[in-house]
Amino acid sequence: MKPFKQFIILLSLALFSIPLFSQMSSVVTRPEDILKKKFKTFIILNEKTGFVMAKDPVKYEVGGEMPLCYFTIDNPTNIVFPGSSRFMVIHDLVAAQQGDAYDWVLENNPEEKDVFFSRTRFINIDTGKWWNVLVNDEEVIFQNMATGAFLTIDPSGDYKTVANRKEASLWKLIYIY
Repeated sequence: MKPFKQFIILLSLALFSIPLFSQMSSVVTRPEDILKKKFKTFIILNEKTGFVMAKDPVKYEVGGEMPLCYFTIDNPTNIVFPGSSRFMVIHDLVAAQQGDAYDWVLENNPEEKDVFFSRTRFINIDTGKWWNVLVNDEEVIFQNMATGAFLTIDPSGDYKTVANRKEASLWKLIYIY
């Protein structure tokens, strides 16, 4: 392929990917905001099952107090290439942490063959806790970085992963700032 054609293809890919990342970066809580307790929170709802994502999923109740989540980007590649990754960590915002130094994040643990919220600190190098947020119209799909599997939730509220994107759960972000 000629260098000019390669340049045009790279330029068009860059122009396409920049808006997608900037759209997702608007829902990310920055580390300095965490220290100030200013979270970009939202409810993550699976309309098919009616469950809201949380350490212990609950059924969605309109007007009720629902569990809140927030995203962070702890991927070290962002230090070298800022804005280069859409892999995010999904946190469950616990209302009363009572001095607890940990927070809860969604983890895909291939050794245990299980998906669950685990305790962690803010700096995280475990790829099982990084999720690629794939936008699908008004809903999102979560793909794990470590395994490439997609997140789903069953009718009883258990998190699982599936290999096929078509079987993944569609989640809706409901913003609560």
